[in-house]
Amino acid sequence: MKILIAYTSKNGSVASCAQRLADGLKGLDVSLADLATVTPNAAEFDMVIVGAAVHHHRFPAPVRQFLRAQKDVLLQKKLGLFLACGIAAEQVYYIEKLFPRELREHAFEVAFFGGSLRYDGLGFWDKFFVWNLRSLIVEADMSEGEYIASMPGLMPENVDRMASLARKELFRN
Repeated sequence: MKILIAYTSKNGSVASCAQRLADGLKGLDVSLADLATVTPNAAEFDMVIVGAAVHHHRFPAPVRQFLRAQKDVLLQKKLGLFLACGIAAEQVYYIEKLFPRELREHAFEVAFFGGSLRYDGLGFWDKFFVWNLRSLIVEADMSEGEYIASMPGLMPENVDRMASLARKELFRN
C-alpha cells in the first residue's frame, strides 16, 4: 500500500506534522511531498493525505491547485485531509471553506492539527499579519488586567489520531 502525504509548510509547522504523521505510519510505503516544490500524481497511491496551514484565510496556491487538479482522482482514493491554523475557534469555518464538500464527505478523516503564530520564515507583511493576530489573542486573554496565556500550538495528539485512523482505513475492506 502506497501512501502520499502532500502538504505545504511556510515556517516548518506543517512539515513537522507531516513528518510525525509519516512516522506514525512507519512500516508502510509513505512518500512525503512538499507541494511547493513537487506535484505528485495522486493516481500512483492507494491513500492520499493532504494538508496545509491557513494563511490570510486560505491555503497556499500549491495546495489549492493540487486539490483542484486532482479532485477526481482523490475521490477514488482513501483520502485524509488536515489543516493547521493559529486560531482554533476558526477550524470548522476553514475546513468548510477550504476543502471542497465532495472531498470532505469522501475523506476518512478531516483533522485539525492546531497551529502556531510564529514569525520565523515570514516576510514583512506576513509578520505584520501574525503580529496583529497575536495581539488580538493577548487582548482577548486579559482577565481583570492580567494576561492568561493561550497562544496556539500544534496538537500532536490529533496527528497521532489521524495516523491511527489511516492505518485502520488502509486495511478496511
